Amino acid sequence: MIRSLVLPAGFAALVAIGGAQFLSARTSQPVASEPARRERVANLSEVYLRADDRGHFRSTISVNGRSMGALVDTGATLVILPESEAAMAGIRPRASEFNAPLSTANGTITAARVTIDEIEVGPIRLRDVAGLVVRDDQLAETLLGMSFLSRLSSFSVVDGELKLVE
Repeated sequence: MIRSLVLPAGFAALVAIGGAQFLSARTSQPVASEPARRERVANLSEVYLRADDRGHFRSTISVNGRSMGALVDTGATLVILPESEAAMAGIRPRASEFNAPLSTANGTITAARVTIDEIEVGPIRLRDVAGLVVRDDQLAETLLGMSFLSRLSSFSVVDGELKLVE
């Protein structure tokens, strides 16, 4: 796994990570990745996400090697996956494991506690992340919660961008 790439000033390299391509450059200009992902990578341990028109931060992430969309949610204690997305990532809790009460804006639901082997956001990769799986009718998209974010060295919002640093 490449952790850093040292380039002389004015040089750039195209790096493929998990099927996505990132341009790593040693310049003072922001570096853009594919626009649909709304992120740019300044070096191989930082990811920048631009807020969407509703002010939310979304990204394509990889869970156990499977790509899916996620909403960054600092109000979620854990990473939370809908059951169908969890299954695509090889996480299949038994019905009896849906026993953890979870309070939501719509009331209390039950979820299954899981440990996610690996989550990647661009070049940032964390292993053994605590999470929950909920039924599909209880959550529309994966939430990237604090069990991921709190393990980063930092995360901050400046000028409409969320900066994640491994």
